[in-house]
Amino acid sequence: MPEIMSLLTGDPMWRSWAVSGGILPDGAPGLAAVAMNTYQYLSMPDWAAELDRYSMFMFALHLAREDG
Repeated sequence: MPEIMSLLTGDPMWRSWAVSGGILPDGAPGLAAVAMNTYQYLSMPDWAAELDRYSMFMFALHLAREDG
């Protein structure tokens, strides 16, 4: 899917993680490199399943914080 790069880099959560988190090298080449790396990992079934598990874990932590 060629549009995956724009979907990834256009998402506010991804931008927050990559840009604000400080892992993004300067400039467009760095943005493309991190997006491509993310895309490669998402194509691995085991990694994608772990990402889903981790997302649910983070959501549970968020809910626990709201309850506390």
